[in-house]
Amino acid sequence: RTVIPAAATLGWCGAAAGLCRGIVEAEGSPAARGEEPSTPRGVSSAACREVFSRRSQLQARLDVEAALALAQASVGLVPLAAAREIAALAVVDQLDLERLQRNEEVTRAPILALAKELEIVCKDQGQHDSHRFVHWGATTHNISQTAELLLLRRGHAALTAEL
Repeated sequence: RTVIPAAATLGWCGAAAGLCRGIVEAEGSPAARGEEPSTPRGVSSAACREVFSRRSQLQARLDVEAALALAQASVGLVPLAAAREIAALAVVDQLDLERLQRNEEVTRAPILALAKELEIVCKDQGQHDSHRFVHWGATTHNISQTAELLLLRRGHAALTAEL
């Protein structure tokens, strides 16, 4: 396999990611196969490993979905009550992780599977039709890229705390 430094493949964001992630495999990686990566190889500490764990990745995406709904409510695109409800329910512990995993395997679309799971949670537990506004107007790239930046920020904080 060819292994290249993260900074060479991901630019300046890659350099930050590389501090915690170590290296990025150019060939044969889960991302290259269109799969969801697990905790990256070469992560330097327990704190960084936790930042990039599956659970943390899911929570970062949920944090973005919550922030999106609240931002949209602030400009009148979605009802405030629905946005607050989405934000309150956008917690990994609220999800049926087995159903989410099955949906990811079927759709091969982890962001859409997560949005659908959050929609189900909002429909089952919500009172303000919030399920209608989950992932409203967003693309999968909006969510995944913003979540990645949140993870990088958290990883940087975890790494610098160790220095």
